[in-house]
Amino acid sequence: MAVPYIFSASFDRGTNAEWDSEADTGALLDFPHYTDMAAIPGYPAPYFGAYCMRITPGDTNDHTLTETDMNIADGATASARFALYVSANFAATANDTFNIFEFQQGAGTIEASCSLRITGTT
Repeated sequence: MAVPYIFSASFDRGTNAEWDSEADTGALLDFPHYTDMAAIPGYPAPYFGAYCMRITPGDTNDHTLTETDMNIADGATASARFALYVSANFAATANDTFNIFEFQQGAGTIEASCSLRITGTT
């Protein structure tokens, strides 16, 4: 069965060149090659393509890539798929919420999101 898609990103250039814009105050986004990831004990290599996007948390700024031309009509069905790895040394404060992926309207209203929420004990 064929699965149609309207957008795909594999970071194959080792940059964010496929995306419309980047907001990365503090420069915590990078796009390592799988050999860089494989050299770190316990880190997974990218599943698709030679590069991946990595976010190194360390401040309260947004670190985002934005794509503005994924126009989906009202009532249409859309899906998104991505792989996420959270490092074993990831640390946060209780009740922190991190939005990982958002669908927004043109006006910036968040219609759907995928987030991580840190509880008080884990």
